[in-house]
Amino acid sequence: MIFENNIKNITVFATCALMFSTLSCQHVFENRNMYNTDKAISNRNVLDANKRNAKLLVIASQNSLDIIGLCQSIEEAESEKAIEKLVMDLEKTQLEIFTVYKALAQNKMISVPKYPIAIDCNINDEVGFVENNLSLIIEKIKKQIQVLDTLSNTANSDFSRLSRTINPILKSKLAETQNTIGTLKA
Repeated sequence: MIFENNIKNITVFATCALMFSTLSCQHVFENRNMYNTDKAISNRNVLDANKRNAKLLVIASQNSLDIIGLCQSIEEAESEKAIEKLVMDLEKTQLEIFTVYKALAQNKMISVPKYPIAIDCNINDEVGFVENNLSLIIEKIKKQIQVLDTLSNTANSDFSRLSRTINPILKSKLAETQNTIGTLKA
């Protein structure tokens, strides 16, 4: 009788232990799966943010190269000394900015463009040509500022620092270019 009670107790204890261990293991696996899912979502969000930042840096780089190309096409046209000075200064500034873009891109392993988009250099009316290209430069600078503003709102400190450094320069060059166009139209 005592032996039968011990067997019953051992059987009940073993059954309870088996149930608790099964439930405990199931809980561990559920928590691990939940952790892996959260980690995958977090990694995907970081990857998506990095892709967005890379695209924005490529856009800013392309705009910089396009401005350099526009400046070079204006230099080929005969224009006033003030315009030549502005264009040379813009080109120099954009070359420096592109160098910064390129260095950051290389650091982040992002491939940026190396050549400007082809520009139509039909110089029938030199004043109209210069004015048109300066207007294009203004639009490209505005786009650069907008892209850098977007990059400044990212969690990546390198992109934020880039924006804080370059945006004031771009805003200054934008104002100079707008003033020059204003004097051309006057």
